[in-house]
Amino acid sequence: MTETDKRLNDNRINEAGTDMNLSELYKDEIQDTVKSMQKSADVMTENYHDHPYTAGDIVRDIIMFFVTVGVTFGWLLIMQLIISFVFLSYIHMKFDNMLIVSIVGAVLAAVVYSIVKSRKYIRLNDEKNKRKALKKEQRKDV
Repeated sequence: MTETDKRLNDNRINEAGTDMNLSELYKDEIQDTVKSMQKSADVMTENYHDHPYTAGDIVRDIIMFFVTVGVTFGWLLIMQLIISFVFLSYIHMKFDNMLIVSIVGAVLAAVVYSIVKSRKYIRLNDEKNKRKALKKEQRKDV
């Protein structure tokens, strides 16, 4: 039996028949819970700054790279097919040329995606290194 339960039973015995305010009885436990949650949030924040991205983030970005390139290739190919069917008498496109244009578009999307993601990880690493340098300076000052 916890300390709060003992106090609850004592109060019921001492104040037999009176209405009890449970929020007062559990006030200490609620405050302890809030403090422990704040401590765990602080620890999580510190860990985030030490490791701004995880292996899961990298795997997700690799998967999204292939999804983005595939969707870009498919979208370009389908749009060219629709355009060639709509303007059949005006534009004469061969399927080989459509494939080449779609591949070039997919390669461009891959390059842009790679640049954007590499900038993201470079920025996160720079922020991590700045925080480490700041922590070192703070430790030297103390």
